[in-house]
Amino acid sequence: MSYIVAFVRLPGTSKEYPVRCFRTDIKPEDAVIVELFGDRFEIGRVSAVKYLDWDCKARVVCKVGEGEITSRGVQFAPGTPRSVGIVSGEMLIARLRERGWTPYHSLVTTYRMVLAFNNEIQTARILVRKHGVDFQVLPDLQALPPALSQASVATAEGRFVQHFLAHTTFNLYEGAIRFAEAFERNEGNYDRFFVSVGKKDRRTVEQKAAAARAKRAGREDSGFYWRGSGDDGMEKGMDAWYSEMLARD
Repeated sequence: MSYIVAFVRLPGTSKEYPVRCFRTDIKPEDAVIVELFGDRFEIGRVSAVKYLDWDCKARVVCKVGEGEITSRGVQFAPGTPRSVGIVSGEMLIARLRERGWTPYHSLVTTYRMVLAFNNEIQTARILVRKHGVDFQVLPDLQALPPALSQASVATAEGRFVQHFLAHTTFNLYEGAIRFAEAFERNEGNYDRFFVSVGKKDRRTVEQKAAAARAKRAGREDSGFYWRGSGDDGMEKGMDAWYSEMLARD
């Protein structure tokens, strides 16, 4: 999965193809090297960068100027980063652990990891899901479980909000760090963090419209992206995109 998706125009086509992007410094109009199937590389230009949480198969390798395509793959210039910024749940968990938040496992499988912190008067939790990050502030101080142990999590307790990765207008992982910083300072007013962002359905408006047209016509959608919309679904990949991409020659 890739939280950040770059839409890239490749040589010989005006279409935009979605690719995985693990760098927060990639911007529209950047020239990038893209890895396709079977160690095939091409240079493309970024037309848009969106927070979509999609299962793309191609990926941005680096910016043009940071590497060179050779017969053996991409030769990177010294110091070229493989990732920039907080772009995955694993990175968020690592950053929070560095800040002193205690990681532990929920008794339910909804959450990849729960991280808790006690400030002077309250306990907060940041709960990392496959497709989202949730925040919780408890009404009082509570004892923290041992690191990496298992413990129950009552989301009905205190103040709780569910955020989704797809269709956010900012980097939700960075937003989680801002929430952590505010709570560590015992800021008190956390209202801005408890307005739910993102959408559970990761399809775009265009994809929903295409699926509706297909349904009215009595046929399945084309698989242009995928069909599911559940938090654990949407496993249908974007084969149509990449089959076309590889057949351009």
